[in-house]
Amino acid sequence: DSSGLINDIARLTIVELLQRNLLQIDDVLADCVTSVASTNNTVSLVKLIGSILQLQTAASSAPRQFQLSQHPLIKILQEDQRADVQMSIFNEIAHSCHSNPRALQLYEPLYLYCLCSPLSKIELGLLRHKLWTFFIGYDEDNQTIWVLKLACWLQMENKHTELAGSLLDEALQRQLLNPGKYVDYLIFAQILVVEKMVARNADCRLVIKTLLDLLKRVAIGHSNAALLILSKAVLVCSPGLVLANHSQCKPQCYLALRSVLLHWLATPNLLTEKAMNVAQTILKLQIGRPKEPSASASPIPHHYMWMTNPDMFLNVHLANISNIPALVAGFQDAPLHFHKTNFTFLCGLLLNRQLRTEHQLNVLSMIVACSSDHQELLPTVLSLLLCKLASADDPRLHFAILKALPAMARLKDNTPKVIATIRAISQQAPDLKDFALRLLYDTWEVDNSAYWALEEAAMQRSAAPKGLEMERQISRAFIFRQLTERRPELYGKDLVASLSQILNECTGLEGAVPTALALEGIQGLCKAEIIDIVTTWKTLSPKFRLDTRVAVIKSLCALIGEIPNLEYAHSFDKLLDEVVAHLWSYVAESEHVEVQNAAFQALSAFSLETISRHIPSAYLADHNDKEAVIVTGKIWVSFLSEHPCKEAARDFLTKLVAAEVDNYLKFVYQLKAQREPVNYLALPAHSIVRALTEFIKHHFLKVKNWKDPAKDQLFMNCLKVLSTKYSKPLPPLDWSFLLELVHDPALKSHCLSLAAHQAVLSGSARRLVETYIIGITEAPQFESAIQVYRNLIHIANSIQPVVLKPFFQNSLHSLLESAQLELVLTHVSEVLQAKDVQEVNKHTIEEVITELIFVADAHSQSFLSLLGCVEAFSPQALTKIVTATPQKVGQKEFEKILKITCSISKKTASSAPLAWLNHMFALAYHNKIDLLVYVDELKSVLKQRATHEDSPAWLNDRFGEIQVKVADGCDIKETEQLCDILAIAVVFLSGLHVILPSGHINSIKVDALHEQLGEYFGRVQEYIRMDFGRLEAPRGIFQGFQVDEVFGLQTLYGG
Repeated sequence: DSSGLINDIARLTIVELLQRNLLQIDDVLADCVTSVASTNNTVSLVKLIGSILQLQTAASSAPRQFQLSQHPLIKILQEDQRADVQMSIFNEIAHSCHSNPRALQLYEPLYLYCLCSPLSKIELGLLRHKLWTFFIGYDEDNQTIWVLKLACWLQMENKHTELAGSLLDEALQRQLLNPGKYVDYLIFAQILVVEKMVARNADCRLVIKTLLDLLKRVAIGHSNAALLILSKAVLVCSPGLVLANHSQCKPQCYLALRSVLLHWLATPNLLTEKAMNVAQTILKLQIGRPKEPSASASPIPHHYMWMTNPDMFLNVHLANISNIPALVAGFQDAPLHFHKTNFTFLCGLLLNRQLRTEHQLNVLSMIVACSSDHQELLPTVLSLLLCKLASADDPRLHFAILKALPAMARLKDNTPKVIATIRAISQQAPDLKDFALRLLYDTWEVDNSAYWALEEAAMQRSAAPKGLEMERQISRAFIFRQLTERRPELYGKDLVASLSQILNECTGLEGAVPTALALEGIQGLCKAEIIDIVTTWKTLSPKFRLDTRVAVIKSLCALIGEIPNLEYAHSFDKLLDEVVAHLWSYVAESEHVEVQNAAFQALSAFSLETISRHIPSAYLADHNDKEAVIVTGKIWVSFLSEHPCKEAARDFLTKLVAAEVDNYLKFVYQLKAQREPVNYLALPAHSIVRALTEFIKHHFLKVKNWKDPAKDQLFMNCLKVLSTKYSKPLPPLDWSFLLELVHDPALKSHCLSLAAHQAVLSGSARRLVETYIIGITEAPQFESAIQVYRNLIHIANSIQPVVLKPFFQNSLHSLLESAQLELVLTHVSEVLQAKDVQEVNKHTIEEVITELIFVADAHSQSFLSLLGCVEAFSPQALTKIVTATPQKVGQKEFEKILKITCSISKKTASSAPLAWLNHMFALAYHNKIDLLVYVDELKSVLKQRATHEDSPAWLNDRFGEIQVKVADGCDIKETEQLCDILAIAVVFLSGLHVILPSGHINSIKVDALHEQLGEYFGRVQEYIRMDFGRLEAPRGIFQGFQVDEVFGLQTLYGG
């Protein structure tokens, strides 16, 4: 009804019925909540609910505890946010408080919803302001700390930043005349809000004014932590000056602020003249500052605010850290986002001269790595590096800083400063000109606008110190070579003259390296068709035809090898004949193996016809096809026999065979009869494959009776060439003759490789491999099994599991304690990762490995090797190996499952790697496995997966799991285990383990409990004096305990 009088009478009537117990309070409250959506008179409903709550408070010894989502007044605000409704709610709260101070706790969920909820609406601004003003006055009158309690939960991020700053500013303004007991905590919170406001580019002038007024009157207890926070808001200097001038200011906190001022001062501006003066004053504080005290840091008093705000918690601990070297080591183990959060602290550590050089180098590497992912940090890092470069006196630091400079050019505004610094080093230290040239090249790789400086330094013809002339030429040649490879179209024409100059000047033995590099640069220009290879060769040939320097000849051969890749060169037959003849001269005359290999590598790029035209006559003496356009394949067998450098000749022949196989057409693989042919007569006479096969088939029965080592070596080399893996199998052939050779220890590996490569196409080769595998399965032979695994990636694509599974089981069991197991499992992993291997054989391997891993000793090297193989399993196999474990296991079995699960979680490429741990947690609870058994492995996984994109979602799932368990009323031990796991996950995924105290998890929990108890019992008498009746312990500890129960716990823990 719209009549106020009627509504009041109805409300009083309901209250009277409740007082006479004619109605139940819970039933009436439920009816009120359900009628919120349909009522037309919300104000009257608010008054009724307020009267009911007051009645309930007066009738009970303690106020009723509502959850946030259950409070009836919150339900009303969610439906109706009109101003009169908000004022009605506020009036009920104020009236209740004045009538019965205990009732203030009854509305605590409402305070949190209006003031601290991230979902709070703008429309609630009136109620929010009235409540906050009310609590400020209430605290002053009654010496309570409601403002502080609510400030602990204020939202300070994103869109809530300005609101939090406004609320805290109002509270702090009331503290100007008479600062309260907890004013320093409110100042600390406001400093954190200022940092957030600066990051959002919000107007914080009024907030700063209040802060400055208070800082001049109040000595806050955590000025160092506040200074660390202000170092992230460099635009706000004035509070930083007050805090930095404090007598207890610690070096790491002062230097953090100093580090971010360096870049600001490097670019002065009239618009910031006043702020610049403040910054200059801060920097001058460094003069005469005491060294960091060696005594341990003062203990950090526990306070609720530290535990509810991670930024405050972290900065308080960092400011009070005493063991900086240990902290640096911890930072190296933290995720990159943790480095970003504490970037200014790291910068301050780099400026700390008390740190040993090793620790400074570690800090420098972390800063550079952080800036590589966050480009906005680059200006600050550059200024920091230049400052450190000027002040450091250790050559190792100088070198590391200079090597880091080019990376700063990823921000184009930094490039001029980087170039100027490098040029200054080059001018002031002539011995470092080559190093400076390399730094300029690294800078050009990052930002190609630095080319002008690189060109100027490389073209500069200043006199080099004695003994460094060739080093200077090597540096220049290297730079030119790199430029021709990276951007020949931009700089190629400009570099031709410089490369020619190096070739003309570096003619002695000591000039071999720069000449070789220059030839490689010319090769790059020819490849990009910047210069003509025909003209180039005419120029270079007279000069280098008789050159004997090995490095130069190798580069010259590489240049010649590029000619067949240039289409226009094929029309110059004379050029092709000349260069091929030149290469054959190296083959025939040179005694250096490197030259032989380079010449053969270049020759293999030409066609067989071109190569054949110029083959030395020494290899044609016993044949009648000297005038043939293409020599027969038998010539190449003779060549392989007679060439003195057997290995180089064999590799050359292998390349020719590869080219031949690449050019095979489909008809070559078509069988003209039902059986495989016994020879390769269908191939042309010049086929090298045909010649090698004929030689082996003709002599395979004689090889055991030969006494001539040369023939043995030739037979072996021919077999090696054929057993090489090519892009396609060799044409069909009856390979059964290999059965006569496969048992020869010297030939076994090559025969098996040849058969394995052909098994996918050839039935005879497949039968040979199957027979061989069945034989060594029935009579295991160590070396024979190793040979099978070396060819497993080919065998697994052609042999069926019925043959392979018994072999896997027998061989892997026998190899379990062998030093060769790791090598074998490497081949197995290759098969599991290959895409073109039969899936059925992959599943077979996974089944055998799964059986083995549960047999192997969890502390043995073989177990670790098997774990490495498990990482290559399919998702289905991984799920099976993790979940297919009995529900009842002992600690030893659990440790094995733990290692398997954690290895999978750390190294598999699945989309949700941490999800593999969930089954392990359940298994640990059901078998009463203590957290200490698996906490170290858990921490290792969390550290490695801290930056994975799915980790936040997994963490949210842990919150949800705990909520479900609590709602279902599960065992308190299970909830405790899940909460411990959640706490560890939060600490290690966030990077806060850097400041984690030493000791195992239980001792840390007990220490934290003592710390909270100390703070808690220190406030007990105060709460009792204020007649709160029921205490509020730190959140999550002793929730719901009565006063006498808490005193019993105090006695239990020794007070």
